[in-house]
Amino acid sequence: MTSSQCYLRLLKWIAPYKTTCYLAFLAMFVMALSLAIFPLLILQVIDNTFIEENQTQAQWALLTIIALFVIRGVAHFFNIYATNKLSGNLSGDLQKTLFDKLLNLPANHFSNNQHQEIIATFTCDVQHATETLTRLITILILDSLTILGLMICAQLLNWELSSLLFLLIPFLIVTMMTLRGFVENPDQRVLKTIKTLTRHIVRVIENLRIIFMNSGWPQESRRLEKNIQARQQAHMHLVTLKAFILSTCQTFMILALIALSYVITQQVFSQSLTLAEVSALVATVLLMIAPMRRIAGIPGYLQQGEQAAKNIFSLLEQVSKESEAETMTHINGVLIFDKIHFYSTNKISPFSDGISFAVKPGEIVALVCQNQQQKIMLIDLVLGFSQPSSGKILLDSQPFENIKLTDLHRHIAMISNKTVLLEETIAGNITYGANRCANEAKITAAAQASHAMDFIRQMPEGLQTSIGKDKTELTELQRQHLAIAHGLLQNPALLILDDVPNNYYFENRCLMDALKTLMHGRATLIITDSMPTWKAIDRIVRIY
Repeated sequence: MTSSQCYLRLLKWIAPYKTTCYLAFLAMFVMALSLAIFPLLILQVIDNTFIEENQTQAQWALLTIIALFVIRGVAHFFNIYATNKLSGNLSGDLQKTLFDKLLNLPANHFSNNQHQEIIATFTCDVQHATETLTRLITILILDSLTILGLMICAQLLNWELSSLLFLLIPFLIVTMMTLRGFVENPDQRVLKTIKTLTRHIVRVIENLRIIFMNSGWPQESRRLEKNIQARQQAHMHLVTLKAFILSTCQTFMILALIALSYVITQQVFSQSLTLAEVSALVATVLLMIAPMRRIAGIPGYLQQGEQAAKNIFSLLEQVSKESEAETMTHINGVLIFDKIHFYSTNKISPFSDGISFAVKPGEIVALVCQNQQQKIMLIDLVLGFSQPSSGKILLDSQPFENIKLTDLHRHIAMISNKTVLLEETIAGNITYGANRCANEAKITAAAQASHAMDFIRQMPEGLQTSIGKDKTELTELQRQHLAIAHGLLQNPALLILDDVPNNYYFENRCLMDALKTLMHGRATLIITDSMPTWKAIDRIVRIY
């Protein structure tokens, strides 16, 4: 996908903001119109000052110029406001869409991509792409309108010169684009010689011992000299080519300006042009230079933001399995692992034997892993964050790949040996996620059933007490009670216990009772890397 295609796709995101677009366009139109009128006012000032010597008319013309630039200043303010608002809205929409996309991507996407790259796409790339897009829109509209207005002004001043300008302007813009292209774009031949020289130096550094032992310095020096000569030749070839093109383009531009000056002088001598008209025409030409430069720089702007736009659409075009999966509103909680193998990126299998087991509602099955890494991989498989290399995982006879992750996670709760809480209120942590719409009665009932109300009543604001950084701190025991309260409110079909129950539970009867309440009637999977001793476990499956 080219940079122009990326920006054309970004243009579709601007459609909802018609009012802001109209405001920006109106401001640009006023700015362009003010510059187009300016040479005509210069004509009036000079004509009334030096030729007709009409002081009143000259003063009115000057006041009109002042008023014109005040209006232009106001229009410039609204243009900056509208374009930046448009850029901000576009950035926000893109970031929301990217965030929604990330939430629907398979978990292995994050393991195969650097977090810094994703963060850079969210922040720098989105901002750079949207700012570049609004900048390009401003250049295309404002500068095109400005040049068109100045051409109409030139037509009113002198149609012969305006016809010549119509012929010269496209030539000048193409010439400027050519100059920018050759000056700014690196030469592939030079880059290739630099890479060759770099590879040679790296190879020498990596093999210093061998070079010393075999007295290979003279040979390596000769190779280095050849690489340096090749780089210098490529550089001089590029410099010569650029110098020739620059000189040729500059010569043509000077010839064009000389032709324009010649026509003006001839018309002055023939008294077809007055001093005031010449001044107005010169002002018109000078005012065209800056817009033409900006239009000539459009390919450069496209190239600068190309990678940022490609990164955005590369992430947006990632295939999400959520769109292909089916919706499951009711889940009983029958989990089946059928000959599961899982291979890591180095083709080493953490599970040497195919894992096969089933857990039904009301059953407690313990999976004993060999190490922490194997335990994490197994939890990711149960949560659908990773897909097995072979075999099938089924929930209520439905393969995991056919179930939406949102549906799967709605019916699975996990209690970990280390509970992570948000910087929120106690009620906010209990109702986090799918439980956010729960009323106060349900929250209180869940907190009561988990025995969390025993310490919540002692909090300064009860359920509305804020916890987290620089706020009320909770003990690990209290955190476990809140995690169980969250699970009870969620009412899952499948419960995953990560190294739970542990010493906290065995030493605290209230906490163990709360856990048993949560486990009652549910399929419970205990995943641990140590042999459990809890008598309530129905089966133990060792993972090899």
